[in-house]
Amino acid sequence: MSSVQEAEAAAKKFDGYELDGRQLKVNYGPPPRKKPFIKKPRDHEISENNHITNNLVYVGNLSWNVDNETLETLFWEHGNVMQAKVFYDKDSGRSRGFGFVTYSCADEVYNAVKSLDGVDLDGRNIQVSVAVPPQRRHQ
Repeated sequence: MSSVQEAEAAAKKFDGYELDGRQLKVNYGPPPRKKPFIKKPRDHEISENNHITNNLVYVGNLSWNVDNETLETLFWEHGNVMQAKVFYDKDSGRSRGFGFVTYSCADEVYNAVKSLDGVDLDGRNIQVSVAVPPQRRHQ
């Protein structure tokens, strides 16, 4: 399919369809992951000329219902997602409303930011930007 809308329409149309005496189960999304997430090193940095070296995207204004899989599914359309992680409050277990997506290259980061910033996800317009690591304090 060339768009999410086409995939959704096909899934709705053909889910439950009978073919050669058998009922089809049709859904959409990225193929099932056969191996665990590959974690990137934690030393995310941006070079002096602001070149992205960490391939990390910040995603904010997330609905409480969005989980890692939902985030990965949305961002998979714009590149090879290495990891998608929603952050949760350790005491309440509730989503903190933000997460990060790690891609395999900077071009995918730019594509995701350009295409997904402001998109409606579960009733909220998400904020998507290049993740900038916090600056270390020098004392």
